[in-house]
Amino acid sequence: MPAHLMTRFVSPILLLPILLSTIPKIQAQRSDIPTLTNEEVDAIVAQVDPLREEFQVPGAAVAIFQGDDIVYVGGHGVRKVDTGEPITTQTVFRVGSTTKAMTSFMIATLVDDGVIDWDTLAVEVYPDFRLPTAKATQSVTIADLMGMGTGFQGVYQPFLWETYKTAQDIFAAIAAQPTLDKPGYSYNNEIYASAGHLGAIAADSTYAALMQERVFDSVGMSTAQIGDSPAAVSDDWAQSYIYSIAGELATATPEPYRVIGSLAPSGAVISNVNDLARFVITVKNSGITPNGTRVVSQDALVRTITGQTPIDNDAAYAMGWIVDNRYGYELVHHEGNIDGYYSYMAFVPDADAGLVILTNSIIGELFIHAVKATFLEQLYPGSTADEVVTLRETYGQQYEVFTQIAPLLNVPVPVDTVAPFLGEYENGYTLEWRPDETLWLIRGKFEIALLPGDNIGLANTYVLGNTYLAYANFVVQLQESKSGDVALQFFVPGVPEELIGQTLAKLE
Repeated sequence: MPAHLMTRFVSPILLLPILLSTIPKIQAQRSDIPTLTNEEVDAIVAQVDPLREEFQVPGAAVAIFQGDDIVYVGGHGVRKVDTGEPITTQTVFRVGSTTKAMTSFMIATLVDDGVIDWDTLAVEVYPDFRLPTAKATQSVTIADLMGMGTGFQGVYQPFLWETYKTAQDIFAAIAAQPTLDKPGYSYNNEIYASAGHLGAIAADSTYAALMQERVFDSVGMSTAQIGDSPAAVSDDWAQSYIYSIAGELATATPEPYRVIGSLAPSGAVISNVNDLARFVITVKNSGITPNGTRVVSQDALVRTITGQTPIDNDAAYAMGWIVDNRYGYELVHHEGNIDGYYSYMAFVPDADAGLVILTNSIIGELFIHAVKATFLEQLYPGSTADEVVTLRETYGQQYEVFTQIAPLLNVPVPVDTVAPFLGEYENGYTLEWRPDETLWLIRGKFEIALLPGDNIGLANTYVLGNTYLAYANFVVQLQESKSGDVALQFFVPGVPEELIGQTLAKLE
């Protein structure tokens, strides 16, 4: 099997440096401070549905703002494919890693109140705090933890998220993380989450309570909550979708929701596009809400949007924001994905404008970047002229991968080849064989099709076929030791096991 056929969508943790490097650096052609006219806003909006349909995204919510005003907000497509119910401006989504910007905002309010400081040492807040080295343990600050540059490699183990129940579980996980060969940028959900928990410890509160009081209530985000299921927040919620890599690309499959646990400061916000636009306007305004109320000081907030760890020559990670100069002007932005949802928040300081995009599809990423490029092109003509073309080419290549790989994976699983492995595993998972000769990993409503990889050069290995984890290239091997112990070993081919490997043991 040619190597390119194993190229699939990958997680933003792995993809971000690649995406940034493929965007050409173009000097903006506009020297004045741009203002979006009604015609320019209309031109952006006119492209949303064609792009959404082209990139096969079931539904999206988009908000565009300039100054304190949301100049456009609208729903596009459907929130549920089977019923055809439309996306509205009130539809709630899981937003994934765009939560990080709200976490740093909350910490900034604690800085204002003298509860904590950006340069406060983690061990001053929680004496038992540990990083993998003694030197880092004694020197790491709150700001360092949110800058993605601690020198420790983030791990991606979604099958173990359920084990992250408390802040102490997160602290234990980061104490054992791998050390980078060279200090520098490394996206790290666990270490970022630890900063949110340290803030809660310093304030003698909980992370969720602080977010509600200091972010959602103060900014006026009436629908925003910390949680796992958008259905618990509102009747107007978007079902998320993925596309099975062994089926038709046009067939959307509902994605159930995973418990994020104490990783919450890195990705647990549920909200609608209106509320997120209010939040980004408040950040753009250096702490003043669209209603004119200051809720955090400029001095404290500016640290959250100041780059501290270089990603490449043109972009740096701040605190839940990326400060990007590759277009010839500063773009402050971040994206997020979780359980088939994809989100994006951005603003251009010089233009006093920005946008928020929420989607209910794992492949919403390409659509989001196409809408972003359309928005930036109206502000600064010539700065993103070729980006949509590049995204279309990328999508076409990925579509080809799907169509070629599908028949190779969509093959029967004889029961005798998996019989010793069927049954219950750790963390509530069950391996089940079905009469139609398919193999499934099940946890409640979460059902993952396991597709034999023998025809694509992955002997005794199964590809995760119908979950967003498939787009991160996860596979699983069924293992039995000489002593008869049975386990499921999850990994990503070519990625060191200590970064992404995880094992679920079979229960007796």
